[in-house]
Amino acid sequence: MRCMNVKAVVVNIDSALLKVDVSADEVAKRIKNSLGVEGGLESLVAEAYIKSSRGGREAEAIDGVVRELELETASRASVDQEDLEALCTLKAIGVKVAAVTMRCRETAEVALSRAGLQGFFDVLVTRDDEPDKVSQILLACSKLECSAREVMYVGFSRADALAGIEAGCLTATPYRGLMAVRVSSLRELLDVYKFI
Repeated sequence: MRCMNVKAVVVNIDSALLKVDVSADEVAKRIKNSLGVEGGLESLVAEAYIKSSRGGREAEAIDGVVRELELETASRASVDQEDLEALCTLKAIGVKVAAVTMRCRETAEVALSRAGLQGFFDVLVTRDDEPDKVSQILLACSKLECSAREVMYVGFSRADALAGIEAGCLTATPYRGLMAVRVSSLRELLDVYKFI
């Protein structure tokens, strides 16, 4: 018997679904060259997103670098077959499934198409719709016509997990010590779903 009424699953496709072969060093190098700054990959990506949101010539240059990298990785995107089967099973039993991503819409659609998932998701929210992770989750909930309490959010990075918790969703993540359901793959969601 379910103790929660989970009507939908929102998946962060960047951390939990799409497998891409990308060199973190190459990403950092390109962003450093574009921004003219030093730092670790996470701080460089954050700086790139902040500067690109301000507009202007510098923002256009950064956006160009990010889109180029996204297109390259999108062309190599794949999905674990068992993860895909888990999502298909959830949809087959009536669970709505949405995707959120920090990719732009164009490259997200290329990646999903490459992975055989074009048109699969009931809702797709990209950074073009909303650049903030928490706001992306809440927008997906709204488009699914569900409250955050009716949604299980799946994100496999620590930032994703914290965003899901902040949004008010039941959050599935591999991280310990968070108020979340611990899973290490999408296929584990089916077992979790049986008990919620």
